[in-house]
Amino acid sequence: MKKDEKLLIRESSGLIKHFGMKDAAGKVLTLVLPLAAYYTLLYSPGVPGANNFGLSALIGFLFAIPPFYIYLRLSELIPRSSGEYIYISRFLHSLIGTIQGITNIITVPLLAAFTTIELTVIAGFVPSIQLIGFAIRDYGLVYLGYSILTNPTYLFITSAIFTILFGVIISLHNKYMSWVVLVSMVLGQIAGPIIASAIFFIGGNTLFVSSYNNLLTIFSQSGSYQSLYNQGSSLVAPFNVFTTIVFAILIWIWEYSWFFGPSYFAGEYKGGRKTIRYGMIIGWILADFFVALLSAAAEYAIGLNFFNYASLNGWGNVPVSFGEGFVIWAGIMVLNNPILLWTLAITGFLAELAISIVLLSLSARVVLAMSFDRLLPEKLSTVTKSGAPILGSLLVTGISLFWVYMQTLGGFAITSIGILSILMIYQMLPAIVSAILLGKRKILGDMISDEDSKKLVIIGILAAVDLLISVGLALGYSIINTTYASIVFAGNALDTNALIIALPVLGTVYYLGIKKYREKVNGLDIEKLFKVLPPE
Repeated sequence: MKKDEKLLIRESSGLIKHFGMKDAAGKVLTLVLPLAAYYTLLYSPGVPGANNFGLSALIGFLFAIPPFYIYLRLSELIPRSSGEYIYISRFLHSLIGTIQGITNIITVPLLAAFTTIELTVIAGFVPSIQLIGFAIRDYGLVYLGYSILTNPTYLFITSAIFTILFGVIISLHNKYMSWVVLVSMVLGQIAGPIIASAIFFIGGNTLFVSSYNNLLTIFSQSGSYQSLYNQGSSLVAPFNVFTTIVFAILIWIWEYSWFFGPSYFAGEYKGGRKTIRYGMIIGWILADFFVALLSAAAEYAIGLNFFNYASLNGWGNVPVSFGEGFVIWAGIMVLNNPILLWTLAITGFLAELAISIVLLSLSARVVLAMSFDRLLPEKLSTVTKSGAPILGSLLVTGISLFWVYMQTLGGFAITSIGILSILMIYQMLPAIVSAILLGKRKILGDMISDEDSKKLVIIGILAAVDLLISVGLALGYSIINTTYASIVFAGNALDTNALIIALPVLGTVYYLGIKKYREKVNGLDIEKLFKVLPPE
């Protein structure tokens, strides 16, 4: 692969080597987001027999290892800030790279909108103000949070405000994003899971039972923990190996697949390969450990019968939703401890704050890379003196705002597994195939040893099979289990299927159109651009 930039817009990307190992670890922790594991656990009623959350989390970790290794090696070997786009467009084909790039620019802002709504607002901001309300005995804050959950207009306004804030942050100097990610990592991704897990394990089921009954009393509601627990008994089946594996795959798709974060900033790390390698490994192992810990702890404290019933039907007519996740589950167990309530509120909010920032920022770098390849207008390659792809950042923020509107007020409905399945099909799988070709054809020459080439091929094939089996089971199980389908793929199946079909069609049409345009107007064969590596 050549490294001649003459065909490109300029000799430097304009990005600055600002990030260190802690940033790489932070981006992995921020995207894996252990406190977001609750979202997959809520699928439990749809996979009867998956009765051990901790075991499923550990099995899911095993599924994720081969793809993680491939992404780690690609980030080390090709340190460019645009992730899969460079690997796919250079080692597979420019058309496939264009499809991936278009998919990224459309679906990653969609994913950022989803995480802003579901995680930053519903699982972060709302439970935080509610726990503060409990701490200061101001139940108006509890009802305010509930109003945001139940009123689509309030949810849209709140989510839009956060999206605009995130757009501002990624448009500024990288140090601001770095600072937010670091604070989120230490106080949210590390301290948050430790505190919540400690409450679950120390208090146990006895404390959760009394705390839930107390919550009903506070809001003058009838019922009890035992009544919901008994009703949930029909939702629990004997341990089943197959459904445990299906549940493990859901956890790996929703949680463990988010190791791709650092690869989108690979050209901006100081210290080269070691910075990326150790940062990714440390961040991923820590995140995966906390996912398994939280999953096991929550099941231990809440009880599977109650958990499954509440996941499907809610936990009573109280202005606090069971779907708000770990922070609220732990919070009701310490309602008489204002210090712990404040601590959970702060760590929970900070944990859920940074994920959409990183997602929007990485998508902006794909815009930058595609403009360098003249697939997008050259103007979008503009980078500020501080190293921020300013126009790309504004573009993806605008797209994300559109998706926020569509998901709150516009009637568009797609689940997390639906979005991530799309990304796995059109981004992760082609990236893994490109790694196999990289190893087999020795495209980088002396930059990669024979031993590493063999590892890329062998582990790449294993990762590709792993990915196909995972997506196949996650999607295919819905055919034989209608309850699973209604829970895991809740929403409008037409929206999901339309997006899956439209993306490759849109990418192909766009590629053919821009190729012809560049040849006619600029006299440029863009195929030549994909035979060189872009600048760092």
